[in-house]
Amino acid sequence: MLRTLATFALLLTGLTGAAHGYDVVLRREAVVVDSIVRLGDLADVAGPSQRYVQELEQLELFPAPSAARSRFVTINDIRAQLSARGFKDADLYFTGASRTRIVRTSGDAPVRETIRQAADATSIQQTVWNGGPLAEGEQLVVHTVRPIRRGEVIQATDLTVQPLNLVRTNGNYETRIESLIGKQAVRSLPAERPIEAGWVQEPIVIRQNDVVTVMVKIGGLVIRRDAIAAGDASVGQLLNVQAISPDSRRGQERGEMFQVRAIGHGQAITLNSDEHHVTATAPKGAQQ
Repeated sequence: MLRTLATFALLLTGLTGAAHGYDVVLRREAVVVDSIVRLGDLADVAGPSQRYVQELEQLELFPAPSAARSRFVTINDIRAQLSARGFKDADLYFTGASRTRIVRTSGDAPVRETIRQAADATSIQQTVWNGGPLAEGEQLVVHTVRPIRRGEVIQATDLTVQPLNLVRTNGNYETRIESLIGKQAVRSLPAERPIEAGWVQEPIVIRQNDVVTVMVKIGGLVIRRDAIAAGDASVGQLLNVQAISPDSRRGQERGEMFQVRAIGHGQAITLNSDEHHVTATAPKGAQQ
């Protein structure tokens, strides 16, 4: 109990140093008509200045996919585009989906039908085997289409299904493409090779020495505090962090270590907080 109260006290001391910015809530799916994807297509933006909100929503990020096709973009892709345009992480609080599926339509087709057609096209291209009946002992397993680097996030276009003789091949191979999309390669994967279960993991969202925004809910109050990550973590994993003051980079001492749970890129909550009721914020710093 005393340790919990001490943790709350550490978080309270950093409340006054929290930056006030704009909320960017990413959607899981976005349908676009134009050839350019804008921030407003991917996210709901809110903040103190409506004029600035509108400017953010109209910000052009990257080309849209071809008609009736889809592509995925991650929160890191979007942050990189905004950073290249001079926006700082401390000014934009990212929440919502960690990646967004973008579908382009001509403007005539209903949104749901456009999404369904794009999903069907991807499924047919990537998962249907048209090479004839399988031989005895063969099973369809997921193969790489191209070389995938260690740490790279896997997308649907990186994968296909091919038969593999499991009688002559040992290994626990992946059989469903959808279970691999959005995962991160833990080793380099050569092209046209089957993927084993232990070769992928949930993406690392917090890395050692990252500045992490830690949140705690006390009643109806959400308190945010910066801390330094002591290790790497994926969403849902526990990690130790060390509390810091806003001026710690200028020589002030860091505080005590405590354990949190990763909930997003640069974001974590204390173990006694309710994740469903905590409004997360974007990280206020980058890896040192």
